[in-house]
Amino acid sequence: MDNESAVTYRGAVYPWHCDHVGHMNVMWYVGKFDEATWNLFLRMGITPPTCGPTSGAWRR
Repeated sequence: MDNESAVTYRGAVYPWHCDHVGHMNVMWYVGKFDEATWNLFLRMGITPPTCGPTSGAWRR
């Protein structure tokens, strides 16, 4: 990755993503964060096959 800031997610927050006081609901926030995390992983060269149960990449 270069030194430039990476945009890992760009999307929209719809009214149904928000609670009664206008804050985005945690369920939707976590989903968007998950999508951004996968985009970051892909930029780092980490792909779903390298994260599989037999890959050894995430072993403790």
